[in-house]
Amino acid sequence: MKSMSQIEYHIDELLREKEILKKVEIEVKVAEFTRILTEQSTKDEEELKRILMMMARDLRNIVEQ
Repeated sequence: MKSMSQIEYHIDELLREKEILKKVEIEVKVAEFTRILTEQSTKDEEELKRILMMMARDLRNIVEQ
C-alpha cells in the first residue's frame, strides 16, 4: 500500500505533466493560426476578427482543461 506522501507526489507529477501538455497544445494551436494568418491574406477587418476570436476560444478551451 502506498503512503499518503507517495500518492501526493504522484498527483503532483501528473499535474506537472498536464501543464506541460497544455503548453504544447497552446504552441501547436498558435502555430496553426500563425500559418492560417500568413498563408491566406485576410480580406477585411471582420475576417481577421473572426479568426482571432476562433483562436482565443480554442486557447481558452485548452487552458480550462
